[in-house]
Amino acid sequence: MKRVAIVASLCWLAAARHAAASPSGSLAGHVTDEAGHPIGDVRITVTGRGAVGVHRAATDHDGLYQLVGLPTLERLDVTASVVGKAPVTYSGLEVRQDSVTRRDFRLRPFGVKEMLVVYDRRVPYHKLAVEGFLDSIGEPVTQLELSGKTRKDARLLREAATRRFNAVVAFGSTAARLARREVHDSPVVYAMVLDPVVEDLGTTNLCGSPINGAFDDQIKVLRLLKSGARTLATIYDPRRLAGAVGDLRRAASAQGMALLARPARDAGQLIKALESLRREPLDAFLFLLDPELFDAGGFERVRQFAENRGIVLVVPDPSFVAVGGTFSYSPGFHEMGAYSARLVKHIFSGAAEPSDLATRYPTVRYFSVNPFEVERLGLKIPEEWTHGSGHPASRSRR
Repeated sequence: MKRVAIVASLCWLAAARHAAASPSGSLAGHVTDEAGHPIGDVRITVTGRGAVGVHRAATDHDGLYQLVGLPTLERLDVTASVVGKAPVTYSGLEVRQDSVTRRDFRLRPFGVKEMLVVYDRRVPYHKLAVEGFLDSIGEPVTQLELSGKTRKDARLLREAATRRFNAVVAFGSTAARLARREVHDSPVVYAMVLDPVVEDLGTTNLCGSPINGAFDDQIKVLRLLKSGARTLATIYDPRRLAGAVGDLRRAASAQGMALLARPARDAGQLIKALESLRREPLDAFLFLLDPELFDAGGFERVRQFAENRGIVLVVPDPSFVAVGGTFSYSPGFHEMGAYSARLVKHIFSGAAEPSDLATRYPTVRYFSVNPFEVERLGLKIPEEWTHGSGHPASRSRR
């Protein structure tokens, strides 16, 4: 017991020395309700890995608070909470040295929800995901379309965020990265991002799902349709989808298939990558979504390549099946939006914080197949899929 006490004392002394050696600053602000009226007796709590303990304060009758002696070299989490209101956490705050950093809060009652949806209007399938979100959420929603102009979009999001939305939903990597930089005091749920790890979407108030996934299930369906399939190809930008390709390679290997993955960073390299695959013994091509590499013309090149080679083209959504893909077995864009709505509701219910949910890919699967491609490629659809409970879409998992 003495040893434990000594170790604990030493740890406390080390923390105290760290705090004493670090420059300090102050944090102050104003807390109001949804109508802008000040709220007294709101508990302000500052935590975080570098906070060296927990710092607390409370607002006065004018809704004002101040904390002093906060570390300035660390990212802090500041929470405002009071009985009868939904708490709000500002994540990643950095206090300025020898000055007062300001952070205001607007608290709403439980059950009063307002959301901001941010998406890139240049990517057509983001709109399909937004429709899935709107069909499922049942709460007031404000939409912000990004233009692709970084400074303008950042300004628009900062202006919108002054309304202190209960949650921000970001569709696509551009929207998610922007929300990570500009939104710190509301939960951010992202969807259809390229790589949450590379894009640093692991901060306290963020959670969501990537755009590519379900590789195990897609390959299983491929092998059911084409039992002799042995070699799979894909093209990807290693700056953004190296992690997804690693997952795809592991899924293919687990089911006895080889993956030929060709890197490409632009349209010119895409053409060269397809040419390098022309003489390879391929059975299928799995199309990875990347709006920065593949536009409509890029997909058409891949489709023509698959058609000319007589191979299966696995695509991520029925909309791609309609324009020449062989089959899709995945959540689809509408479901990705609906899944984001379920994550938001889960957070609103108090069942979990964004950091608890982290990154998760939807588990629902829908099967869509192009009958013309099935006939042309001589694929075999299991008889039980055409009727009854054997169809993979009827085995969708949640």
